[in-house]
Amino acid sequence: MAKKSQPIDHLKKLILKEMTNNYPSFPPSYIPINDFSQIKNKERRELLRIEKFINLFGNGKANIIANTGTRRDTRKVNTCAMGSKRMIGSVQYTKSQMQNGIADIKSSVFGLTVDFELKRIYKNGRDRQSDEQKKYEEQLKGAGGLYKIVHSFEHFYEIYLPLHKEINVKMNGLFS
Repeated sequence: MAKKSQPIDHLKKLILKEMTNNYPSFPPSYIPINDFSQIKNKERRELLRIEKFINLFGNGKANIIANTGTRRDTRKVNTCAMGSKRMIGSVQYTKSQMQNGIADIKSSVFGLTVDFELKRIYKNGRDRQSDEQKKYEEQLKGAGGLYKIVHSFEHFYEIYLPLHKEINVKMNGLFS
């Protein structure tokens, strides 16, 4: 039997609350709760969970940032008069116009910019920050934002709850 995860349970409760608010006439016991466990790509699954949690927890808005290029497929199959087929064209990637090193998740919590970079721990070691990511981190911190490196949704959860409380206290102190 799989171990129960408090962060996943908390996410499921937030999703159920959102769904019951959106569909009040639908019985809660029949509402499907998507915790993204069916997604095979572990990194994508963790990013979706983090984004959903920030968006539902309160006073936060998050977006996943994909900084990959656009795939351009110009391949076509030509058939000659004799009936033989030949592939012409190529597949190329057009470079993204986004800044290199940008964090995986950009969020705003109580109006403060908080970016999260997911660096997973693999069997052969940790994923490491690139030089561009380190430069972006320094730029964001210099502009007054926060930059956090997380290893999983559970690690994010441990960091985010106290961080949310701390930001709330700071922001209320600024405006009171």
